[in-house]
Amino acid sequence: MSKNATLDKAFDHFYNKKYKEAVKLFNKALTDKKTPDRLKQRLQQYKRIAEIQAEGDPKPEKPSLKLVSYLMNVGEYGEAEKALEKADSIIDSVKAFLRAEIKIAQNELKQGAELLKEAIKLDPANTGYALNSPTFSSHLKSDELTFLRDKVDRAQS
Repeated sequence: MSKNATLDKAFDHFYNKKYKEAVKLFNKALTDKKTPDRLKQRLQQYKRIAEIQAEGDPKPEKPSLKLVSYLMNVGEYGEAEKALEKADSIIDSVKAFLRAEIKIAQNELKQGAELLKEAIKLDPANTGYALNSPTFSSHLKSDELTFLRDKVDRAQS
């Protein structure tokens, strides 16, 4: 306990998730001339957190192709897979392709190849996407992707 009952109550409310009450008391403490300046900045931070919590969580972004792509680009493959499962705005052939790309990026070549075959069955254009994808192109010589390499060879003949 501190010598300031207002601060004690503010933090008590904060830690008990009574954020609206905490905001009021943080405001009171921030306007109190007895509150040391060095403490005010920290109180501002707590107050802002309490305000955000009091407002409730903002509506989370629905999983989308943009979000999945971002997560993949930063290497958050597990999160990308979770978002992909929840993304109802992404068509099945694209989902299948992205699942394959995630597995290949994680060096799970066998599973990635199986998923890619599924993606190609859903949309043959996925062959071209895979051939032009840096993720797949670096593994084209692997045994798991011979079917893809064979498609290139047939196309060039």
